Amino acid sequence: MTAPGYDDGIPVRQHRAVDRDDGRVTVLVPKFTGRLARRLLVPLLAKPDIRMHLDELGSGVWRGCDGRTTVAQLTEAMQARFGGDAAEVRTRVHLFLRQLAREGSISFILKEHD
Repeated sequence: MTAPGYDDGIPVRQHRAVDRDDGRVTVLVPKFTGRLARRLLVPLLAKPDIRMHLDELGSGVWRGCDGRTTVAQLTEAMQARFGGDAAEVRTRVHLFLRQLAREGSISFILKEHD
């Protein structure tokens, strides 16, 4: 069950990402976020980021986390693009957004109501 107002939330990307040749997205999650660690350790690393390779649905959701689109609008767009059972698509989108939020890849802003 989803908390009231979740669909009104607006996801905003917090990490960088790159588009792959296949049209999918790779999110670059920093290995270290602390100022001191970034300054001292990151220059020593060959790859300072963990690369999270997204599938088609994940890539579509990531692109929709633009700071303007609500969770409900994003879910509708994924339903229109990929089809399938609406409740299943909604569940998948919500679970993925929660995962991204837990790891700090997105944050949410609240949509103001008229």
